[in-house]
Parts: sequence; C-alpha cells; structure tokens
Amino acid sequence: DFCLSRGLGDVYKRQLREFFRQHDAPRAESLPPGIQRNLERGKPLPRGIAKRFDGRLASQLPQYPGYEWERVGADVVLIEAATRIVVDVLVDVLR
Repeated sequence: DFCLSRGLGDVYKRQLREFFRQHDAPRAESLPPGIQRNLERGKPLPRGIAKRFDGRLASQLPQYPGYEWERVGADVVLIEAATRIVVDVLVDVLR
C-alpha cells in the first residue's frame, strides 16, 4: 500500500525514473553540493531553487491531493504543497 508519509519507495522510484526517460523530461545539471545537502526529506524546500514542470508533463505525473512535483536541478522532488516540506527526492533523474 502506498503511503506518502514514508516516501515513495524504491519500486515506485524506479517506475518514475522510467517515466521521465520515456516522456522526454527537460534535462538539467546536478545541484552544487552545498544546495544538494539542503534538499532532504522532511525539510522545507529551499526558496527560489525549484521549477514546476510544464503542463503536458505535469498532467501525466501521478497526482496526489495536497502534493506537488517540482524540479530542482537534475532532481525531481515531491513536496507537500501547503508547507513546502520535501516528501521525497529522486536524485539526478533529469541528467
């Protein structure tokens, strides 16, 4: 059973990585180490570093009420929309 409070899970992360490969997601460089350290589950998403996915790709991502997908460098993050707390990070998916 899927539970966002514990993160996405390894199997689901593999499926999402494949999704981004198949759907021609935008490519990006990895984050600098100092910023990367601040991007962790359970911490607020640092201001000004995230970008939303375009409408076409965003509409195909799994939707969870109260949560949003954003991209930060080459990482994909799932955040709680109201608090901007990081639920999970898929590192270097967009490289």
